[in-house]
Amino acid sequence: YDSLDMVLCAANVNVSWDLLLKLLKTDGCLVMLSIPANFEFDPSVLVRKRLQIRGSYLGSPQDVREMLECAAKYNIQPRIELFDMEKEQINSAIRRVRSNQVRYRAVLRAKL
Repeated sequence: YDSLDMVLCAANVNVSWDLLLKLLKTDGCLVMLSIPANFEFDPSVLVRKRLQIRGSYLGSPQDVREMLECAAKYNIQPRIELFDMEKEQINSAIRRVRSNQVRYRAVLRAKL
């Protein structure tokens, strides 16, 4: 808990919002990139930890579809480094980001 400055959430499924907010440090920020079906949490955590919740709209489903079709057509690939969502991998990603060794993006991959 209290370990992240910011969470970018692109999930449009139900997650444990209370748990997600507990991961944020004091003055942290949750940025919503999609609209979940349910968004229920204990609002007192916002006050106690001075948290912010922000939103950023990526575009309509049609916009996203066209962007993905363009990327597929021209074989556009993201420049990322993938890390499994396991303690050692997460710590490795954080170390690489802090030491400025990650090039472009560090991405945590959840095992489903």
